[in-house]
Amino acid sequence: MKSSHRLKRLALWTSLAFFLLFSGASATADEFSYLPLSEVTRGMSGYGRTVFYGTTIENFAIEVMDVVRAERVEESYFVIQVVDERLRQLGGISAGMSGSPIYLEGEIAGALSYSWETRDNLIGIVTPIEAMMQLWDRPRETTLVQANPYSNLLMLGFDGRGQELIRRHSSFKSLLALPRLFLGRPETQETGELEPGSAVGIQLISGDVDVVSIGTLTALDGDRFLAFGHPFLHRGSANYILTSMFVNFSIKGKDYPFKVGSPIEPVGIVDEDRTAGISGRLNIFPLTTKSTVVVGKEAEGSTRKFNFDIVQDEKIIVEFMPGVILDSIDRVLDSQIPGSSRVTVAIEAGNELFFNEFFWASQLDIASLATNNLGKILEIYFLNPFVPVVAEKVDIQIVITPEVREAIFQSLSLPSEVKRGEVLEGTVDIHLHRKGTRSIDFTVPVPFDFLPGETDVTIRGLAGGVIAPTAAVDFQTFLEDRLNEIKTNGFLVELSSKGDVYGYEDSRTFYSHRVSLPFVMNGSYSGSILVRE
Repeated sequence: MKSSHRLKRLALWTSLAFFLLFSGASATADEFSYLPLSEVTRGMSGYGRTVFYGTTIENFAIEVMDVVRAERVEESYFVIQVVDERLRQLGGISAGMSGSPIYLEGEIAGALSYSWETRDNLIGIVTPIEAMMQLWDRPRETTLVQANPYSNLLMLGFDGRGQELIRRHSSFKSLLALPRLFLGRPETQETGELEPGSAVGIQLISGDVDVVSIGTLTALDGDRFLAFGHPFLHRGSANYILTSMFVNFSIKGKDYPFKVGSPIEPVGIVDEDRTAGISGRLNIFPLTTKSTVVVGKEAEGSTRKFNFDIVQDEKIIVEFMPGVILDSIDRVLDSQIPGSSRVTVAIEAGNELFFNEFFWASQLDIASLATNNLGKILEIYFLNPFVPVVAEKVDIQIVITPEVREAIFQSLSLPSEVKRGEVLEGTVDIHLHRKGTRSIDFTVPVPFDFLPGETDVTIRGLAGGVIAPTAAVDFQTFLEDRLNEIKTNGFLVELSSKGDVYGYEDSRTFYSHRVSLPFVMNGSYSGSILVRE
């Protein structure tokens, strides 16, 4: 016999005041009705709700095959079999149905969350609704069910290698990249009222490309919602964009079918990403990192600008932005070419502004080299061991030329002597890649405290960067040291004294000075001078 269970929630004045102050949302419902796991039994019939096309919610029939009761409800689940002919014809339970509410005796009992890879894909696991409701109160860590998580990721608008780069470095089991024009759009973009069974998405990137995972809304309680029935990235506290979704169609994939859809509009924030599912609030929107990638061709003087909003999450920026950068470069170049690139990176985070310039050259594929190095820069900055970074803005400008601006040393001319505290003036002949020889004048300030006497002078190309010391005392030192590994243009001039330090114990015997050039220099060359007092 049906025994409807109702959870009474006591709204504390303090929490209510906080909610109203920071969200501007209306008060939530006083009670949330559901069927507890204790009343779910084998053989029960019921239905689930999901969207097969567009935004229309439809029912599908299910039967309970088994109930697994652990000591804690978070570790319990029940198994269902879909007995719906339409779903059978579509290939069974599809990725994107995660979170579909399952109703037994007219009450919500849980969310479809996992499946086993069977021939017909009709067997699913349901996360009990009580486990998901804990996301609304106090997050608790639980044990993962070892099954097939349904977190498919759609990458919309990618044209080429960018999506492959994300695929290689992503932890997602399944990623599907589609050109934006591949998807039809509904004539109306109206979301309508979200309700249990509606298609929703977690959007990590929006703009000139979209990166979104499609799932299903499980339950609503005022402005609070539950969805998915399993973790997305399992980050605990999260900061994702919740969007309404238009379902275009389902695909019978290699292992299981999955839904393909496109985001309609942001509708809220996902602020919890736990084992039992995701939760958050509607009509509140997370802050994002406004990102711009400008790619130009030096010879043509033309540029193209790409704009993106990325969730303010250090790891997501590091994981996904290189793919976005490579996609942007490939769209402009439309070919894999050797060449050189001048790059500037500006990142605004609070009161801090990071700004740096780089120059790279590749005889094979300048787009890949620039992307790889920019990925390293983002990783160094955002995953640094000193301070958390919440960036409001990331601007990257890339100017590319097909010329491979690499060079090797051919000769070094030095004066016979120089005084301490004066400037050493030298000339180096270099051979530019397939362009012939060029003479470059350079200067090096000789320190006042440098040891007088015979001194070796070595010029060393920076093609391999400068290996950073193993220790860094603060964030700025760490950045400077690590970025020097990526700055490959120009060369170092190193002064090494050969004199006797007797009487000059306070003098330095080694000094290095960087000479920046718009070339990547390879090799080294040596000479000698006399440093006078």
